[in-house]
Amino acid sequence: MERTSRFSDEEYGIMKSLFKDDDSLRYLIRKIFFFGGLDSNEIERAEKTFKKQEIFNIIKKVFLPEISNEDPLHQVTDLWATIDLKDRMLDDVNIQIHARGRANTMMREAVERLKNPSSDKLSVLDYEMIYDPTEDHVNLIARNTFINGVTIQLANLKVMSKKDEKTPEEKTETKKLDSSK
Repeated sequence: MERTSRFSDEEYGIMKSLFKDDDSLRYLIRKIFFFGGLDSNEIERAEKTFKKQEIFNIIKKVFLPEISNEDPLHQVTDLWATIDLKDRMLDDVNIQIHARGRANTMMREAVERLKNPSSDKLSVLDYEMIYDPTEDHVNLIARNTFINGVTIQLANLKVMSKKDEKTPEEKTETKKLDSSK
C-alpha cells in the first residue's frame, strides 16, 4: 500500500503525545532555537526529551527534511527545494543561494542544540549590519528564512499532533473499500 505521509503512524502517535494538549514543549524548542538562556528546569526537560532518539529523529525530520525514496509522491522536499529562482537575475540567484545556505546552517545548529541545550544567551535573532550591501542582504534573508521556517514548523507540529488516527477496525474497513475499487 502506498504511503500517504512522510511520517509513520508511530511518529504521529509520538507527536500527538508530545504536542496535542501541551504547547510548552513547542515554546521550549523555540527558546532553544532562538534565544538560549534556559533555566535549569528547561535544560533538564530538553535533555530528558531529546535524548530519546525517536523524538529527536522526528524533530529533525520536521525541521531538516531530506529527500527520501520512501517519501510519498508530492511530498519530496528538503531545505533547498523552496528557493524561488524563476525569472531572477544571476546576482539575485546567488544572494538567494548564499542566504539559504546560511539559513540551513542555522537550522542544523539549532536542531543540534536540542541535544545540548545551554543556559548561555544566544544572538541568533540579532541582526547587525556590516555595511556591505550583498552581505547585509544575505544575512537578513538568512535570518528571516530561519525565523519563518522555525515558526512554520512549530505550527506544523501542532497540526500533525492533531492528525486523526484510525482505529484498527477503521483501517481494515478502508483497506476493504480500497481493494474493492
